[in-house]
Amino acid sequence: MKRITPRQWAILEALRDHLAAYGVGLTVRELGERVGLASSSSASTSFTGWRRRGY
Repeated sequence: MKRITPRQWAILEALRDHLAAYGVGLTVRELGERVGLASSSSASTSFTGWRRRGY
């Protein structure tokens, strides 16, 4: 499996932490806001990167 970028890792950690605390995921927009991304498109691009890398 290929490595993910630091930004993708930050999004993954934010999602994991929120799931552990509340039992539900975040929207793409919420994930982007949590890690300081300018748009939800940037977070969505990270998801695409995960799929390409096999996560």
